[in-house]
Amino acid sequence: MKNNDALPDELMSELLKNTASLEPTPESRRSILARVKDRINHDQLPLQELVTVPAGGDWIEPYPGNKIKMLRDDSDTQSFLVELAPGTRFPPHSHPKDEETLVLEGEVLFGEIPLKKGDYHLARAGTDHDETFSEKGCLLFIRCGTEQNQ
Repeated sequence: MKNNDALPDELMSELLKNTASLEPTPESRRSILARVKDRINHDQLPLQELVTVPAGGDWIEPYPGNKIKMLRDDSDTQSFLVELAPGTRFPPHSHPKDEETLVLEGEVLFGEIPLKKGDYHLARAGTDHDETFSEKGCLLFIRCGTEQNQ
């Protein structure tokens, strides 16, 4: 018999007759149903779950030469871009939550730590940054815990 051939009806009937019915345990049944419901809910996410922030506009300038563009701000995290103009300094600051930084363009000094395009920097919760300085300017992507979640 070839692999793609079906079993003859009488043989299939005989095999099925002699096969015990397999019922999942009540716990397994609940788990399977929960996973199916989760999958259905996930597959029906509304389009609002996809968020695109266009380039340009909506930058604020909290310090001269320091621009910030918020990308995401929810109950857990903030993600934003920081643009430092050439020669810009940013004051020392503390980190109540972990803060991740990725250098997208240019170079920056976090205290005495030099970072260039493509470098990643993690400041753990409870750490302090000395003055931040960019001689030639830079663009940073930063992700950190929100203030309301401290």
